[in-house]
Amino acid sequence: MQEDFLHDTPFFPTYVRARFKGGWKDGLIQDVNGGVWLCRAVPMSPVADAKSVQEMADAAEPYFAALQELADMAKPTGNRRGLSKASYRETKAFVVNLPQWWVPPVEHPLAGYLASGFPGNRETRARALILTVKLKDTVGGGGGINAIIDSVVQTFNEDTLPITDFKKDAELVAEAMSRAGLRLPTDDEFRWTQAWWNNGAAPDVYLMPRPDCVHVFPSAADAQAAARALNEGRDLSPNTPTITMAAVSDLDLQYIPGESSKAWWVTQLVDQDALMVTISAKVEPSVVTRHELRRQHRRNEEDIVERKNQQRAERTEQTDHAALLAQVEASYAGPVGAPATLTDVSIVVGFNGYVKDLAALSIGMTATLSPLFERQRAVMAETMLGSNVRVNWHLTEFPIQVAAYSGAPNLATVGDKVSPTTLLMGFSERDKQPCWFDPMAAHDMDTLPITVFAGATGSGKTVFGLWLLDQLARTNRPSVLIDPKPESDHSAAVLATGGQVYSLDSLETSDGAFDPLRFSRTAADGIAIAASMLQSINPWGKRGDDLAVDVISALNFGVQRGATCTGQALQIALAEGAASAELVDPVFKLLDAMPLFRACFGVSPQAAPLRMFNGITLIKVGTADLELPSPGTPPREATLTQRVSLALIRMMVFGSATALSGRDGVVALDEGWIFLGAGPAEVERLGRLARSMRISPMIFTQRVTDALNAGLRGYIARGVILPIEDEEEARAACELFKVDPTPERMARITAPATLGAAGGGVAPNFNSMRALVDPDTREVLRGTIGLVSDLSKRCIPVEIALPQQFLALASTNKADMEARDAARAKAEEVREQAKARPVTLVGSGAGIW
Repeated sequence: MQEDFLHDTPFFPTYVRARFKGGWKDGLIQDVNGGVWLCRAVPMSPVADAKSVQEMADAAEPYFAALQELADMAKPTGNRRGLSKASYRETKAFVVNLPQWWVPPVEHPLAGYLASGFPGNRETRARALILTVKLKDTVGGGGGINAIIDSVVQTFNEDTLPITDFKKDAELVAEAMSRAGLRLPTDDEFRWTQAWWNNGAAPDVYLMPRPDCVHVFPSAADAQAAARALNEGRDLSPNTPTITMAAVSDLDLQYIPGESSKAWWVTQLVDQDALMVTISAKVEPSVVTRHELRRQHRRNEEDIVERKNQQRAERTEQTDHAALLAQVEASYAGPVGAPATLTDVSIVVGFNGYVKDLAALSIGMTATLSPLFERQRAVMAETMLGSNVRVNWHLTEFPIQVAAYSGAPNLATVGDKVSPTTLLMGFSERDKQPCWFDPMAAHDMDTLPITVFAGATGSGKTVFGLWLLDQLARTNRPSVLIDPKPESDHSAAVLATGGQVYSLDSLETSDGAFDPLRFSRTAADGIAIAASMLQSINPWGKRGDDLAVDVISALNFGVQRGATCTGQALQIALAEGAASAELVDPVFKLLDAMPLFRACFGVSPQAAPLRMFNGITLIKVGTADLELPSPGTPPREATLTQRVSLALIRMMVFGSATALSGRDGVVALDEGWIFLGAGPAEVERLGRLARSMRISPMIFTQRVTDALNAGLRGYIARGVILPIEDEEEARAACELFKVDPTPERMARITAPATLGAAGGGVAPNFNSMRALVDPDTREVLRGTIGLVSDLSKRCIPVEIALPQQFLALASTNKADMEARDAARAKAEEVREQAKARPVTLVGSGAGIW
């Protein structure tokens, strides 16, 4: 019987022998051959979804700067590559892109609720860019004669260098990486890189190499079942985890600007579901590259002259090559100086799944992919941390900006940092990263805390807002939703969270529930808002402008004598001769004619303002005669009834904000053009009020041009651009959030949800930002896309994520509303049948109706 071979030293599953932590050792790993590598994480930022060219350059800068720092450490000898190469820094960059099921953070108060809403069916991506640098040893690590002696002894006894021999270089390289903006990798990032082929779990798994792919089995049972299937001539299950290893043999990148999508060759690979991209290279100073180019140029010219002397025709490709060398050499000799160069570059890619035709996959991509037949397991070893394996023979060289601007640091992430107070908006469209929204985040920054949601009618903005308020209520925080649309009713979604619902028709009978003198925190604010309200309504007609000062004077007089509401203040001023009947009578005449006016104009000092509780308070139109002008109508062209309606809604916003003072609540206004169209003074007042009382206004509007025309760019901190059909409004939304309205971006915002299909049907338009539904099954294929602009000035496409159980209660889609009504009618029918059914008392035999 043959015994298994037993190792007398640990048999490591990868090339990492040890990982070190603490002090100068932080971020160091030792490979199985005794070499030591420093690991640093490159900051991730949006590249493909960046708002501007400058933001793309900012994303590339840390990686670029780190490579340049490493080039500056080399010590060239005679500026010749052959003599200088030993001093070059050996590097390997790991771009990790692993699919994961999203799990809410366990410390979040809504973790259970969100987990039930997205039960293991929401994909996200674990993404990182890790740069590793092989360190150089110094005997004793610069620690004196005793350290040198200890180093020599350990080297002889253990056949490896002591870690202290790398201390001097580790500190040197770590300082350079810190200057470039790199940081220590997290434990998760290290785990992802160490076991990328097993989705970041344990690296020690069963691997079954095939000529053109590798199968991965997490358990022995899976591996044995696969082996039996192959031995019996059966195909493996299509669900067998498979990785296809490939090499990048060429990059079509001659003079491509960094902002061009063609320059993002790593992003293109990631978009094709690459799990890992490794770039192994040495970093060469530009001065050596320049001399190398000069020597190549000289040799090429000498060859051309020789061919002429021998009367042989000049080869076109040789002439073109000479011109290219001259051009590149000139760029390296420029006054600004040239960047460093990556030499001996090996680029290896591990794709998720089986890729049958790499040539076909390469079509339309900057990188040309080549297969690595019968080398799959070996080339996978090349992608491991600390590996000295080199299998890929497709070596190249290029300036460091080709790597820095490749999209390797790209991660489409946006929103606020997750915390117990954040609400889930959705997931970034490209990289599926969770997008969180903290209503109170703006209060800690020097900016107005107003959030605008811009979208056309039917774009889903109201339901989106309800989802955020639903989460807010479940963390015991208050909010008010003011919905002035006739026949609109979100009561089902509000009541499901234990909220309360008011109708304007019930508020008509109240005495100044939203009277500004009643809800304002200071008398001065109340007088200013009340005067502004009356002047915007203007019951005096053409004399309104002449009476502006008299209104303020009368209100001030009444408040000084104890008035607590607007009507009472005017009555006191009239009674004591401080106001004329010409001023006061038209106001009370309007009160008698329009009951709706009573909700924001109080007369009785005993009445109280509306109270809010912790949860959602919905204020809807009900049967009230709320008449609003068409969006964009100038205030002076609105009728008196319309002006009263507009003023009431503005007072509802200010009154609700005051009622939530100091409670970290939210005031949400649908049809927000009503407020934005009021001008900068009203918006600035709302922002000042919100900041002082710690409330967050959320305004939902289909009219963005009004805000721009009123000069409100500086008053909006952040927001979301949802689908907008009107091109003028879509462009205005981009301008509001300082997003470049490129043709591609405009086309997405305005595109319809469907396209014409063969046979006269329709097909989903995936270039549209609207929610996509299967035309036959009504299954949601993809949620609405919104361009989320956050406080960090990023603007990223995000898929709005709504749980099915919430959508069933809140959707305003006609089919969903009809289904809701049918279910309600059915439930009512069952209740009526239950009432009519006789109930038998046990033991009595009597039927009771």
